[in-house]
Amino acid sequence: MAKLECEICGGKLIARPDGLFECEYCGMQYDKLKIQQMVQEIKGTVKVEGTVQVEGKVQVEGGENIESLILLGYRELEQSHYPEDDHHLKALHYFEKALTFDAQNGDALLGKLITEDAFFTLIERIDTRTVDSCNTREKFWSRLAKTTDKEREKITSSNNYLTLMRANKNALLEEEIETYYQEISEWKKQQDEKRHEEQEQIRKKEQNASLEKQQRINRRVENRNGLKEQLYKIAEEKDNIILKLKQDIDSLQQYMSTLGFLNGKEKITIQEKIEALTNEVSKKQESYEMEITKLKLEMQGAIMSSRNQVQFGRYEMGGQILAIDWQILEAKEEKILIISKYAIDEKPFSKLGGWTSWESSDLRSWLNKSFIETSFDEDEQLLIGRTKLKTRAYHNTYDREEYTEETEDRIFLLSVDEVQKYFPSDSSRRLQPTLALKAVSKNKLDSRGCIWWLRSQVNMNKLKIGSSFLACVTEYGGIGIAENSQGKPSNQIACIRPAMWLDTTKV
Repeated sequence: MAKLECEICGGKLIARPDGLFECEYCGMQYDKLKIQQMVQEIKGTVKVEGTVQVEGKVQVEGGENIESLILLGYRELEQSHYPEDDHHLKALHYFEKALTFDAQNGDALLGKLITEDAFFTLIERIDTRTVDSCNTREKFWSRLAKTTDKEREKITSSNNYLTLMRANKNALLEEEIETYYQEISEWKKQQDEKRHEEQEQIRKKEQNASLEKQQRINRRVENRNGLKEQLYKIAEEKDNIILKLKQDIDSLQQYMSTLGFLNGKEKITIQEKIEALTNEVSKKQESYEMEITKLKLEMQGAIMSSRNQVQFGRYEMGGQILAIDWQILEAKEEKILIISKYAIDEKPFSKLGGWTSWESSDLRSWLNKSFIETSFDEDEQLLIGRTKLKTRAYHNTYDREEYTEETEDRIFLLSVDEVQKYFPSDSSRRLQPTLALKAVSKNKLDSRGCIWWLRSQVNMNKLKIGSSFLACVTEYGGIGIAENSQGKPSNQIACIRPAMWLDTTKV
């Protein structure tokens, strides 16, 4: 028995209470007069036995229209935003239905190509949560022309694309393809120009960096003689003053030894003078040694901006090359321990994630190779001493047996014990990023501070199960751990606060 079918998609027509009929699939509506005509056409249907050869285009009255199917397909495609949503599935249905009437129809093949091969391949990201799928023919040709060679090859080698190129094309499709080839040529030309411009910028940047480095070294050489004179003068002044004070102390001690038993009050007065002079010797010694250290540092490019701060080296962030400010943590003999005053960058402890100790971490490798080579010139590198480190570690995430990892590094991160020694309170540990890092950071770096890496591992043994994690300082200044949702060491990005010992005995 014949049935009433939608002229657009062939779906079943359902009677509505208001007297209209509606296609259950595409929603097309028909009034009573149209339904009567369709019933009459069904009654007049001619059944043909055997093969009928038809020359030219055949328009079947009352049947599906290929142009309408293609139009509906593109309309549904434009409303689709994700693969497999209702609009996407309907669009694919209309294009495939149209191809049952004409397997060589270029517009239908193009729609199928976009829906199956290009819809999500030629995606554009608006932000981290929103995407713009390729859901129109205009977007398809434009994005295909401007995508990478790899993505373009992926689509143009597909069966749908190859079939489209051999199919029947109307004037509009021919024009789109011609425009596409023109856009490819223009796009490649723009990309070549862009690459050339970028290479030229890199060349100029390297040239400027080399010139700036040479100028810096020349200034340092020019200043070195003057600094040497100051150094000799201060060393001589130190020796003379300290010697004079010590001679005064010796004289007082000799005089006190001549006093008899009855001169107790005078002895006490002299003893007080000796103690005062001894304290003065100690203070003078410390002051002169700090001044000598300051001059030696400056001779190698490290400038003490105050008693507990040093400006040393430089680091590029966000296109800016900025001097690095360091905080002095400890000074002994002719060595000083410094740590960056601000977070200079943010990186993962390990690029691949998984269990990683300080010894095998990507961060340790980066600090002692790339960072030291790009941030410090040859003179400055002479100041950076080698430090033997002991670091608390475990063999894997669930290991409860602690061992001491021994490494020798020039630049390193603090351990948990060291950060508690030099920064005894949470407030003292809170770290702010440089303004350049704050401008380019992908993380939220606000007034609270930022998370920064330590090199230690800590064992969380609350339930008497071994659970070892990488240690860090939280944005609030507490000692924390870095873990992912599976409870394993994370490859999350945290801030970097490098530390090193400067050794002036090298100067």
